[in-house]
Amino acid sequence: AHRGYLLDRELDEDDLEFRDQRDYVSKYRMVLDYFDAYAIGLTATPALHTTEIFGSAVYTYSYREAVVDGFL
Repeated sequence: AHRGYLLDRELDEDDLEFRDQRDYVSKYRMVLDYFDAYAIGLTATPALHTTEIFGSAVYTYSYREAVVDGFL
């Protein structure tokens, strides 16, 4: 369910919409497939749909590594 940017008003039945994760994945996939270009996916919160869209990660940098390296 998503209320958009109208957080200061009451939510009624017409404003409530449920979506499945597969719906978002298919929309992203349609956009990425439309353009004849390379796509690079960057995320701080990898999830199943991330690999469904972009495939397996080619490079990872963990929170622990960032702390050890002095960045966090």
